[in-house]
Amino acid sequence: MDTNLGPSPTPEVTWRQPACLLESLPTDVLILIMSESNSWADLSSIIRASPLLFECFLSAKKTILLGIIANELGPVIRDAVALSLTEKLDWYQSGYYAQADDAIQKYEQLPAGFNSVKSITMDHVISMIHISRTIRFFVYLFSSSRLLYMHSALAKPLSATERQRVSQALIRYQLLMRIHPGADRGEKEALIYKKFFGLFDGWEMEQLAEAHVFIYRICGVLTTPKVIGRHRAPPPLPAYSPIDDGLYDLSALRRKILELCAIEPELFNRICAELQTGIHHSYGSYLSFLGQSHGLPTLNAVVGTFSVTQDDRIRMEQAIRDRDDLYDQERQKPVLVAGESATDPPYAWVDALNGLNCCRWGKDLPRNPPSGATAHQQIYVHKKMATWRWMGFVFWDRERVEILKTRFPAFLGYQTGWLIDVWEDPLGLPTESDDQTGQLYFDWSSGEE
Repeated sequence: MDTNLGPSPTPEVTWRQPACLLESLPTDVLILIMSESNSWADLSSIIRASPLLFECFLSAKKTILLGIIANELGPVIRDAVALSLTEKLDWYQSGYYAQADDAIQKYEQLPAGFNSVKSITMDHVISMIHISRTIRFFVYLFSSSRLLYMHSALAKPLSATERQRVSQALIRYQLLMRIHPGADRGEKEALIYKKFFGLFDGWEMEQLAEAHVFIYRICGVLTTPKVIGRHRAPPPLPAYSPIDDGLYDLSALRRKILELCAIEPELFNRICAELQTGIHHSYGSYLSFLGQSHGLPTLNAVVGTFSVTQDDRIRMEQAIRDRDDLYDQERQKPVLVAGESATDPPYAWVDALNGLNCCRWGKDLPRNPPSGATAHQQIYVHKKMATWRWMGFVFWDRERVEILKTRFPAFLGYQTGWLIDVWEDPLGLPTESDDQTGQLYFDWSSGEE
């Protein structure tokens, strides 16, 4: 019987249609697309689109996650890496000072930008994701409390560089709190601060100091009822001291705010409103060492003989000479130039100092009052400085700064170079009869569109 049925039939091949068009792209292209996602929500949408895309994500998870973090933080990713590598130190523990010195040294040695991620593990990447989420929350709160009430020309969303400047200051503040989570300023602590602060220029320290004041003010809002006229705001929310974890741990503070928002839905708006009322308290801080750069003397002449010893007079005279030498050294430095990156000197800093490479910050930023300056004029200068700080000038791009400068009354002008010597105001310092210092509160939203 002939059993030869001829050649076996060719099996029918069926091709699965791609679940989405992205599946047809090469793997390396898919990884690049995922790495360029603008948000974690975008990435989630991509990897949920099909099992193939999810497998592609798993094959290069670290690269993709780092790409998204870099898109958000830009050159500030170096600071996020440093924070992820630094555990919170216990300054009561034996060996603390050696650990703090080692942490600062590792931070200093980190390469710039994306090169800083080369040796980190997946655990560090996950930590950086949590860091970026926390920082993003406070960047939004910072900008909302400043821009929410302003003229529309100023209230536009922050640029990527502006967000990165605020992020950098907040991350560095958190890093400092991990290295030295305390307010004491003994001899050994001073060495830690000096080494850490020595990594930054004057404008970077001003940003760091302003970040601290911002966080400290938030902690205060959460605990202190605000008296407005004859009406008292809602009583304080559940006990939360400014020196609790929130001042040292931004993640804990974020969780606390979200927890309290569930109790008081209007809390976020209340925080923004009360931060605005603190416009002239922008020097208030819990950590005194972040209040000023050099502790410069505040008098041009040696104080009188009453209750002052000869040693006190000698120290004051030397401090005044050191202060004047510092001013001279700054004038001899090369001119400072503003840049476009978050790691470059910001335009507002360079503009206010007309290129002077100033190493001072905080209370030491304005030069000393001249002989004969009245108390009223000193209040005016303080409020002018405090307003400049509270408005966040050192974080904004040139376009926003120039618009912001035009929104102030003429007597409070922030013309180019005004901070070189704030006491030499071309408009003249106001006298008490001018009654202008009370006009620092004004309707930010007024004016033509």
